[in-house]
Amino acid sequence: MAGNPKLAFSAAISYVVTSIFNAVLVVVKENKSTGVFDWLKNTFGHHWVGHGIVTLIVFILVTVIGVFLFKIEELDDKTVNLLIALIFISTLISVGIIAGFFLMEL
Repeated sequence: MAGNPKLAFSAAISYVVTSIFNAVLVVVKENKSTGVFDWLKNTFGHHWVGHGIVTLIVFILVTVIGVFLFKIEELDDKTVNLLIALIFISTLISVGIIAGFFLMEL
């Protein structure tokens, strides 16, 4: 495979972690009693700007850490299929967390 399999694997795992982090941050932030909403707004000028920056930082950090931790030399079909499944499942979980929170708020 051309490219950097270790980076690709790390970025995929980072997506899984970051998608769940993003959903949890939405819930924590929207629960205004936690102070996270105000902190993001005061620090970054708007809570959604801060949300995006913090989420991007998590993605980059997990990717960089993964590059040093994972010993992937090659991405075989089994590994790629596992990553696809993890990405799909984490996306569904993230949607479920956010949708569940807002449905409970109705």
